[in-house]
Amino acid sequence: MAIQTRPKWFDRFGVLALTLMLVGVAGGFLRLLPPMTAFYLFALGGFLSSAMTLAYLARRLRGRPFGAAGACALLGALTFGGTLALQPDAPPINDFTTSLDDPPRYDHARTLPANLGRDFRYTEDFRSIQEECCSDLAPLQSSRNPQQAFATALRASEAMPRWKITSAVEADGRIEAVAETEIFGFRDDIVIRIREGDQGSVIDIRSRSRDGRGDIGANAARIRTWTREFSRRGD
Repeated sequence: MAIQTRPKWFDRFGVLALTLMLVGVAGGFLRLLPPMTAFYLFALGGFLSSAMTLAYLARRLRGRPFGAAGACALLGALTFGGTLALQPDAPPINDFTTSLDDPPRYDHARTLPANLGRDFRYTEDFRSIQEECCSDLAPLQSSRNPQQAFATALRASEAMPRWKITSAVEADGRIEAVAETEIFGFRDDIVIRIREGDQGSVIDIRSRSRDGRGDIGANAARIRTWTREFSRRGD
């Protein structure tokens, strides 16, 4: 009786799927590929791994061997599935602010070469989405005067991981920074605004992704983390 074997292209797709994921992650982590390119390679490999795993399992149920290529596809599918499972249930927006009525304006970020031509206006459609998901994002009230609050805000910003301060102008009460994600290298622009309040200062922060429409909750989480860092340094 002839032994049925898998066609070569079938095994090649199983190995290709995992390879695409590895190239995407490595290319993003080493900054060899643009963030979106690296992410799309990872996602494409993940979807292909999932499809190939199902195909290999179907063959296995018919008594045919799973093989090393099937193991590659299964590893890719499990990695991709685990990554998706760990992502928060975040709204499909990428621009969050503590002041929906008057979002802080980006000044220095507009001059950066990577941002030339980008529209930094706040998208009004995002307002209702943020109100529903993130009602805790609100202006920070401080008993410190604007100069003291600015100094504290600057120290809090310098303590944030993977932040690079790009502009800090005390006279304008404005701090701008760029945050870079660790794996794929996505960059988000941040602006902090300090203004005089009735009894001290009012501090607002805005965080916005350069790429994509959704951000899997990164910008809202960043605002919360920075707010805690500011408050930790005393009021």
